Amino acid sequence: MSLVNLELKLLFRNRGFLLQLAVYLVLSLGAVVIGFNHYNKQLTEIEKQHQFAAADVAMWQAAGDKATPGGLGYYLHSPAVKTPSPWSILFKGESQELLTINRIRLLALQGQLYNEPINNSEHLRLTWLDLGFVWVYLLPLLIGFITVTRLAEDKQTGRWQLFSANLSTGSKLLITRIAISVSVLFILNVLVLLAATAFTDIALSLDTVWLMTILFSYMLFWASVSYLISKLVKQANLSVLAFVVSWLVLAIAIPSARFSSQLDVSQSNTGVSLLMTQRQSINDSWDRDKQADLDTFLAAYPKWQETSKLGEAFDWKWYYAMQTLSDDAAKPMANDYLTHIENANKAPVFRALSPVLNVDLLLTRLANTDRQSDLDMKAQVTDWYNALKDHWYPYLFFNKAYSPQAIADAPKFSYLANTAKDAMQLLWLLLLTACLIALSYSRKS
Repeated sequence: MSLVNLELKLLFRNRGFLLQLAVYLVLSLGAVVIGFNHYNKQLTEIEKQHQFAAADVAMWQAAGDKATPGGLGYYLHSPAVKTPSPWSILFKGESQELLTINRIRLLALQGQLYNEPINNSEHLRLTWLDLGFVWVYLLPLLIGFITVTRLAEDKQTGRWQLFSANLSTGSKLLITRIAISVSVLFILNVLVLLAATAFTDIALSLDTVWLMTILFSYMLFWASVSYLISKLVKQANLSVLAFVVSWLVLAIAIPSARFSSQLDVSQSNTGVSLLMTQRQSINDSWDRDKQADLDTFLAAYPKWQETSKLGEAFDWKWYYAMQTLSDDAAKPMANDYLTHIENANKAPVFRALSPVLNVDLLLTRLANTDRQSDLDMKAQVTDWYNALKDHWYPYLFFNKAYSPQAIADAPKFSYLANTAKDAMQLLWLLLLTACLIALSYSRKS
């Protein structure tokens, strides 16, 4: 216990450590405040969208018989909203690049799903600091500064030789020093997390325990890196350099390589290509035989085939049938694009090589701000859109009697977040930590 007390006194008498701790605390709390402000702005915008939708519905219901199912499908916008998780306050992930709010009509879906560069541009904030960045990228550096750097200073001044008289005592002192330093940082981060739960919409739950487990495992990994470097590298300056190089490789080089591997020129303009393909298909249909095109639709979707022939006048059912066929024309491109994104998002090799990348993805998965959440959003919007067609198409194809109540009865979109935990990735991180510790004990100090 005397060794622990001595190390705590030495640690908190170090002005450099106190300054680093203060800067880290300010960054952490500032990141929480910035994230909470953005989260509230998102909720405000979502509430506005619901208010617009409610006013739109009320207006069309008041129109009575002047409203028609065909006209409603064209003019009535229904909001598809990805309600942000409170954890997105702390871990923004890729949310700035992903579609969170869309207003869907009964028109072709592909053109509405892949217009996010236009509709979502106002949400881009490239300088938005979040706690995930502080934890994933800055925290390892702080661990290195207060462990490896402090040990290097002791070696240069000769204090380390005074503290450790023999190998066993030296190893015990090194373990104690790293354990105390990392424990102080862990407690500080837990206090920041508790402050976030007290002053934001984040609630204490099992997810909080999961998050602290991730954080503890991540800090334990970097503590093992510090321990291994401190034991293997005898020269003080080289030990600091070794830690910095380790951080650069794990936090910068490997994640950059993953990002570069995802860059695909053929996929870069997929959203625009999808939109153009879909629009070209619907535009071309105006110059073709309408009954023949309707027959093509009915052959592909036999559930609507018990319908009357087209007359000379414009018929909404032909128009929406063409919207569906134009969707089908763009669907192969959409499927290829989604497959490409899904495969790139998994990146098992890069996640295995870089605990930094691994933990970053675990945090954004918890906050539902990763690329997979966008894929889930698109899939859920597609299912809901199909339910909308099932609701409105009987009025168009089977002449079902219309009443204003049909607007209120239309399906409403409700986003369901995927809360599954990726425990295998956490186990892999712990396994890497165990390997580093075993390696340090297999080598002589």
